[in-house]
Amino acid sequence: PHSMTELYGDIWAGDFQKNLADLRGEFVYLSHHKGDTSIFRDPLGVIPVYYHLSSQSLLVSTRLIELAERVRARVPLTLNRRYFQALWWEHYGLTNDSPFQEIFRLPPGCRLDILRG
Repeated sequence: PHSMTELYGDIWAGDFQKNLADLRGEFVYLSHHKGDTSIFRDPLGVIPVYYHLSSQSLLVSTRLIELAERVRARVPLTLNRRYFQALWWEHYGLTNDSPFQEIFRLPPGCRLDILRG
């Protein structure tokens, strides 16, 4: 019986796993608060979340191709051999990889925190 605003505040400030269980459905949530950034996604991982982190920026997208185009404008992309091996052996869901070494996939039900400094 939380409002969404209260629930998001609780997730940001408190016990992430406990509060995440209160959220239902498919979602990706990105919060930027006092220079710190958090990204989290639904426990089932219905919506994919890809990200690229460098010393100068964080790029996040639910669409791998669009993110790859933006990253490629900044740095050369390298094919990720481990991703293709997992895909070949049908273990795609067991890896956090993407087809590119410079881009990562956030696992279902996980939270990524990028703290300033």
